[in-house]
Amino acid sequence: MTHYLKGCYSVFKLIRISMRETPLQVVKPVDHSGHGEPTDIEVREMITGSQKINEGRYGLIFKFNTANQGQAVAQSLGDDDNGDRVAKLIKVYSGTKGAQEFKMHSKIHEILAAAKNPEEVAQTPRPLLFKDMEMTPELESFLKKSGLALAPNRAEVIIMDYVPGDDLATILYREALKRHPNYRHISSEEIDKMDFFHLEREVQGILRFSQPGGKARDEGERNHEMMKVQTENAKILYTFLRRKGFILHPDIIKQMKGAVELCHKNGVALLDGHHRNWMVVGNYEALDDPEKKPRVMAIDFDEAVEFAGPLSDDVYQLSDGRRAAPEEAIIRELEVLTRPLEEDMVSERKDELVDLIAEARARIASPNWQKSVQKILDRRGGRRVFDVIDLEVEYVILSQSVEHFVALLIKLIDDGLITSTNAAEAVRKLVGGEKIRLSPAEENKLRLLLSYFEK
Repeated sequence: MTHYLKGCYSVFKLIRISMRETPLQVVKPVDHSGHGEPTDIEVREMITGSQKINEGRYGLIFKFNTANQGQAVAQSLGDDDNGDRVAKLIKVYSGTKGAQEFKMHSKIHEILAAAKNPEEVAQTPRPLLFKDMEMTPELESFLKKSGLALAPNRAEVIIMDYVPGDDLATILYREALKRHPNYRHISSEEIDKMDFFHLEREVQGILRFSQPGGKARDEGERNHEMMKVQTENAKILYTFLRRKGFILHPDIIKQMKGAVELCHKNGVALLDGHHRNWMVVGNYEALDDPEKKPRVMAIDFDEAVEFAGPLSDDVYQLSDGRRAAPEEAIIRELEVLTRPLEEDMVSERKDELVDLIAEARARIASPNWQKSVQKILDRRGGRRVFDVIDLEVEYVILSQSVEHFVALLIKLIDDGLITSTNAAEAVRKLVGGEKIRLSPAEENKLRLLLSYFEK
């Protein structure tokens, strides 16, 4: 698996940078190549020679090419000794989290890389280098032009392997647009070129996502409301994708679960395991080619923490008052995308039928209900039980008491007075009939009952 990661990812790097007033203690870089680490001057040249391609919560992301660097510098960043050097990424972020993030990234990387079953566990890009270096006027000017708000004097830099894939949020938004009828005139290639924020705006509009109402009284309530709205919007997105036939490769969920469980077992919580922090390399849709396994990579560990003892609810309470969503909850929500919609519908209908029968038997067990049914039977003394059923059909037509009718049919079957075929015939008189307008819920109950009797 180490060879696999090297072959797939070592040609790209990610550099994260944050600005601070005074230097932190430097975290020693992981030595991957046996070469010395790049100097401050060389790192600054990498940054100023790069191109901005994205941005995150704490800063900006750039892309650069080691072909413009000397062989020693490229090898110090993990490139092969054969001189095969290509693109890297740089992430520059404002704040003071560089050293801590590099520490957590290194720890998580070691935990996941040591998994007994690495093919079932998501991995992380290799963390290669952390630097806390002096800010120069040239670097400061470049970063300001790129849109970063700076703190003076110092720049924190993290370099890591780059993952040449897409994050889950981007993947799902792209698939939603490609499958929506309003976007038939736009090619898949055009949608693939949209950045994340463009995709997000378009999907929010066409699927009519909810927005927080702004009624929260404090930060805790605002955070709770935001998480609730995000969960509801995710369900809207997932339902749309499933109706359009999208099925997520189950190995993606399997690898995410494996990584989270292994981290928790080793006293680490990610706290930021949302969709944008899981990258997928390769085939992500189960229907394309189930045999082609995707590779999942976890990224961004600025919120990750260590904990002692069992994982408690307090771990997810952040220092700024926000509350992190448990990683397992996000993964559970995503799991529905690995199953065809029809499969869940069948399961849900089975549950509804079980509840319907249970409700009917609860009625049958009620002494009052038994007395009311016995009165009906006594009044019809010499008449056939089918006359009683016909009267009950008329009763439903007049009163729409479907539940009473269901219980009566089951009671008569239990007593051996009618067969399931007789009961099915009685139900058909109500389902789709012109004499009565049942609510969708009531008609659904009768159709479930009909399928039950017919089997």
